[in-house]
Amino acid sequence: MRCVHSSVAIGLLVLLAGEAIAAPLTYVGKGPGNKLGELAPRAGNKNIGTSRCAANEITIDVTVDGASVRGSFREKHGGTYRFEATRDVKGAFNVDIPRNRESGASSGGPSHAGLDDSLIHVRGVINDGDAQITVEDSCIFKPPLTRK
Repeated sequence: MRCVHSSVAIGLLVLLAGEAIAAPLTYVGKGPGNKLGELAPRAGNKNIGTSRCAANEITIDVTVDGASVRGSFREKHGGTYRFEATRDVKGAFNVDIPRNRESGASSGGPSHAGLDDSLIHVRGVINDGDAQITVEDSCIFKPPLTRK
């Protein structure tokens, strides 16, 4: 009987340790924007970012819970945007957020950073060895992520 109780206790400890490891992780970041120069404009657009990018800044919070990624970001003097995505086996995720959240309508021209859509593009990789995120809006933001 003693062996059975020990096995159950060890199994319970392993289960609890696994739950502790799988607890949600939160990351925060803040950083300036860059011009779009590193990405080729889509659909032949010649508009490749603005000179105000260096003065613009983004603040971002990201929570990872298993494969789920939830976060929010705000550009300096801008609104707050929220996103949800699912990470793949390597920790990568990608989500597009409509700029005009009410209607999703396009302005008819390049909406931001020379891209020919009305979306904010959020992509990143968060795994055991890496935590990176890129937000493509009127500028490209790559704030360093720090575990909270």
